[in-house]
Amino acid sequence: MSPQWNPSLRPLLLLLPLGGLYLLSLSRMVILQAFPKEVKAKQALQRVTDEKILSVPCGRIMDRKGRVLAGNRQRWRLIMDQPAKHRSYLKKVRTPQQVEADLRPLASLAGLSLSELRSHVFASATYSVIQRGLSPGAAHRLQGALRFVPGTGLRLESYWERVYPQGRALAQLVGFRSETREGRNVAIGLEEMCQLRLQGQQGRKTSLLVGRSHGINPGLDFELPVPGEDVRTTLDADLAVLIRQRLQQAMAEHQPEWVTAVVIDARDGDLLAALALPDYDPNPGRELQTNQDGNPIGLALPAFWPVEPGSTFKPFILAGALEQNAVRHGDRFHNHGGVWNIRRPAITDVAGVPTRPLELEEILIHSSNICMGQVALEMEAEGLKQVLSQFAFWEPLGFAPWDERSSREGGYRQPGTRPDERRWKQTRWTLPSLAMGYQLSLTPVRLAYAYAALVRGGQMPQPRLFPEQSPVRQQVLQPDIADFIKEALAGVVELPVRRWLPRDQQLRWGGKSGTVRILDRQGQLLGRRSLFAAFGPVEDPEVVVVVVVEKPTSGAYLGSRVAGPIAGDVLRGALVLQGVLPPEASGDPLLASMHPGGR
Repeated sequence: MSPQWNPSLRPLLLLLPLGGLYLLSLSRMVILQAFPKEVKAKQALQRVTDEKILSVPCGRIMDRKGRVLAGNRQRWRLIMDQPAKHRSYLKKVRTPQQVEADLRPLASLAGLSLSELRSHVFASATYSVIQRGLSPGAAHRLQGALRFVPGTGLRLESYWERVYPQGRALAQLVGFRSETREGRNVAIGLEEMCQLRLQGQQGRKTSLLVGRSHGINPGLDFELPVPGEDVRTTLDADLAVLIRQRLQQAMAEHQPEWVTAVVIDARDGDLLAALALPDYDPNPGRELQTNQDGNPIGLALPAFWPVEPGSTFKPFILAGALEQNAVRHGDRFHNHGGVWNIRRPAITDVAGVPTRPLELEEILIHSSNICMGQVALEMEAEGLKQVLSQFAFWEPLGFAPWDERSSREGGYRQPGTRPDERRWKQTRWTLPSLAMGYQLSLTPVRLAYAYAALVRGGQMPQPRLFPEQSPVRQQVLQPDIADFIKEALAGVVELPVRRWLPRDQQLRWGGKSGTVRILDRQGQLLGRRSLFAAFGPVEDPEVVVVVVVEKPTSGAYLGSRVAGPIAGDVLRGALVLQGVLPPEASGDPLLASMHPGGR
């Protein structure tokens, strides 16, 4: 017997939908009371919207002539960007042969092995970067192939890759910017220093999802990307190419641990170049070499490493002694036959230093350790302390991240040292040692700026790396004393016996060599350091060059013979590019093909 319909239930059935709507509204009111409206609205929007980041290229780093040192190119990466449960490709039963037939063309176009791509497609990870660095052409071909294998969760995403058109030239200064496998951005060098100016601001596009992500209705929100700012520097890419070529010759000839060169404009303090060998190629895909301890080779720049300056420090001692009236023009000092027994071991002069009493300029020209030690004793400790503070040897350059520290094989070093109070009390040991450029250390970059003061009337330029910075000069030495030192340094180069130093009838230049004994803690000789500081033209110095060659093992080791010819060649090349000398003056075909950039 079938159940009888009760007409009295009809009103109840009609009210059921209304009751359901009431309960839904009530629960909605409870939720809105329990949770802030902003939170619920945001959560609701996240479920039905798609937000894309619009990448923007970083600004370029350029040299003084507008040549690009760091730029950008568009690249593509293959990514997995879908949860496994939403990949329709995984929901169909396929034989291993079918999977291989589907994925092998994709793997080939992406530059991957089949097993590597298959592991990502069948993995549970929602997001992962599978391949980077795909060119627009490769990305276009891969995009076409992906259409024939839908539902894999694979897609292509564009990004901007940092490139360095000058390659190894200036690489240690410019640095590099890259993205790690985990998606973190890392930067060193100028890339790090100028990061806020270069990076720009990414855009954002928020769209409404339609049909379970199969369609997109744009229009919720759109923020335009803001490109990064271009940064122009005082560096000279052409000069860096020439320097690197000359340093390569030095590495082959002398086989040192490393060699570095610094070039500055002595007039306004522009840093024109600073580079070293070994070096590295910062471009994508180029692997860094490492030493036996696993530390990178060529990444750091020795121009910012503190070193004992040796005899390149003697001009500052003599300049200070003259300014303090500790010595006077016409004074002469005897070198005691080449051996000075003021302490043990005795202080000696190299062969060739005259044994007669030497005038002040002759002390510099012949680089007499003994005579300069006597000058330091005339100054006493307080006089030498004044010299150490006079030329800003340890002041910040304004070149962060190189100011506070200098990196060597991953470690950190302060930008130099000077004698402590205990050593100042040992006057017969410390003062002559300082006069020879020992018991203190400073960076080759700082040495270059101090030499600019010596040869340009006592005016020291403030270091400058960006043209928009106003040139600043400080008078640190009396002009007449600076002129005397400048002429004495010209005499160093013009001494007839130093035929190995480059000579040019169109250029009168000067400089000072240094040779430093490198000892271990037990006093055993580890090697020697060869230095040379050069400037020119003598009549109106425009460029200062400092070259340091660490532990040359083949041929000569004296600074004048090893670093001197390098500094002379670099100086001549810099002056050609500055427009001071004609290109044919260099005798270098590469330099003759470049366009001078004088002011």
